[in-house]
Amino acid sequence: MNTNSHMRFIVAIAMLILCALVPRNSSAQASGLPNQLSDQEFWRTIADLSEPSGPYTGDNWISNEASIQQVIPPLRQLTKPGGVYLGVGPEQNFTYMWALQSKIGFIIDIRRQNMLNVMLFKALFEMSPDRADFVGHLFSRRRPAGLDATTSAKALMAAYEAAPKEGLAANIATVRSTFAKHGFALSEEDISTIDFIYGIFNRGGPAITAEFASPGSPGGVPVTYTDLMTATDSNGQPWSYLSSEAAYQYVREMHRKNLIIPLVGNFAGRTTIRMVSDYLKQRNAKVAAFYISNVEMYLSGQVMKDFHANVSTLPIDSSSMFIRWAPRPAIPSVPWYTPQMGGVYGVVTMLSPISELVDLYKAGRSPSTYMDTYRATVDPMTLVASIQDPSLRKVTGRVSGVAGLKPTEFLRVELVENLRPAGLIISADVAADGSFEVKNVSARTYQAILLRTCTGCNYSRVGGSPVNVVVAEKDIAGLQLVLNP
Repeated sequence: MNTNSHMRFIVAIAMLILCALVPRNSSAQASGLPNQLSDQEFWRTIADLSEPSGPYTGDNWISNEASIQQVIPPLRQLTKPGGVYLGVGPEQNFTYMWALQSKIGFIIDIRRQNMLNVMLFKALFEMSPDRADFVGHLFSRRRPAGLDATTSAKALMAAYEAAPKEGLAANIATVRSTFAKHGFALSEEDISTIDFIYGIFNRGGPAITAEFASPGSPGGVPVTYTDLMTATDSNGQPWSYLSSEAAYQYVREMHRKNLIIPLVGNFAGRTTIRMVSDYLKQRNAKVAAFYISNVEMYLSGQVMKDFHANVSTLPIDSSSMFIRWAPRPAIPSVPWYTPQMGGVYGVVTMLSPISELVDLYKAGRSPSTYMDTYRATVDPMTLVASIQDPSLRKVTGRVSGVAGLKPTEFLRVELVENLRPAGLIISADVAADGSFEVKNVSARTYQAILLRTCTGCNYSRVGGSPVNVVVAEKDIAGLQLVLNP
């Protein structure tokens, strides 16, 4: 072997030794989400990312949102599967994680009791190899005969509504031993709270509601657990995590791999959302969906802005969606709502791109009340229609002079085919840096008109000279508009 060959041989051996010494999963952990968390990592994540428990009136043992499945079809069209899920509240998050095929989920709630509620469900999933066992364990009722993997959710719940109570004390002991086996550092107070929650589910049975045995509750929609598990979307498709054995097993496996992480956190606090953001950024992951329910009803003024500041730190893209819920008091603020949407409960669930709120916040124009937030929403199917149609064009450009805007003002670009009532008008808001993007533009000739408007205004005025735009077979890029002083 000559000298050069000998040196190449030594270098090759050294590289092999180095590769053997580097942990095989180190690059995967640095560049992507984990496929599983150890029990120690799971509990450390809860402890490190959580904030102190805060006040909340009522208990919310389960969801009271009868409309959560209505947005699942458009949500699946708007978001990317296999992403990161953020949510609030108890078990309704499992339904969304199944529908979105989430890879990991963080459930953030101001109440430590909610974290313990989710931990109870986690233990019950582990104890229960199938849906029928899960429902039996959840309510501590004797498993009826004849239930199997093909049993529908309606038949499953109907069977348990008539089943006798059985085995609560033994189930509590099993839940406790499950936590002990994993080494989760739950305090005696935590364990006592979990025991209490378990007793509530035993007392309430399948007819339990969010406000069951909760005298401090502000009152809500009387949706039962059976209602939630047997609900469907508007097309009749069921999505609950008990709708099929496949749905149940998907959520069960997420729990078994410690990939559903309940946290105690204030949406307007300085820790939890920001630390979740850091966790995701370190793993090059983006939020696919953030279910915030009606939390914004409890925020206003600077507290609302603090929440927006937290959201602005999250890693997102144009497909990242908020899932909001409007109970009856908020319905008048939803401009596209019709009574047919709300059914017997008169409620509605809506979707909004997270990027829209972030852009408004960075421009100093984010809403300060939940009513303003809800007024800015659109029908989810309209949102789906706003996705760029590959057969149509985009017009992008920039507006100069935006630095001269007042704090309450913002700009909108409209592409106007003609000013007759039947004329086509397509619009897009201008971002804080002056950029804009108008999607789904048909091939024809337009005038690009810059409008100057403001938050809460019911009028707009022309902010600059119109520019002719001819849209043909290609996107139009670099359109320049000038804001008049």
